Amino acid sequence: MAKKSETIPVKEYAQVLLEIKKQIEQSQAEAIAAINLSLNKRNWLIGKIIVDKQKEHEWGSNFLERLAKDMQDMAPGSEGFSVANIYRMKAFYEAYEEIRAAAREFEDIPIFRIPWFHNVILLQKLKNNPERLWYAQKSIEYGLSRDKASRNYRE
Repeated sequence: MAKKSETIPVKEYAQVLLEIKKQIEQSQAEAIAAINLSLNKRNWLIGKIIVDKQKEHEWGSNFLERLAKDMQDMAPGSEGFSVANIYRMKAFYEAYEEIRAAAREFEDIPIFRIPWFHNVILLQKLKNNPERLWYAQKSIEYGLSRDKASRNYRE
């Protein structure tokens, strides 16, 4: 049986450390991507429910204000259910209603793979979907932060 070395060669140790670091970064990136997809899908589906129910029952904006309050009460401590964000969810669905129908999976559409507030910025600053989708894809490719994305999306 070979005797184990008490010293670790610096170069070999550095390579092991780098390999582990890469695995950690990859798993973090995968987790963030999964969270973005899940939250955007949730927000799109909430927007769909809102749009469908408003059409079906002719409910006005009072419905959205009541819904936001009840959702906040139902999930205390949860963020993302302000009146403004409920309106954003509705706008998100309305903006991309046709795009989703054309795609097989949510993962195929760049807007579902970027952070929610990147989408909010896209909806506020850009008026057409081809531009929004282009900027969403570039945000993914270049890993843009919210601040950088906000400065890069032209009006």
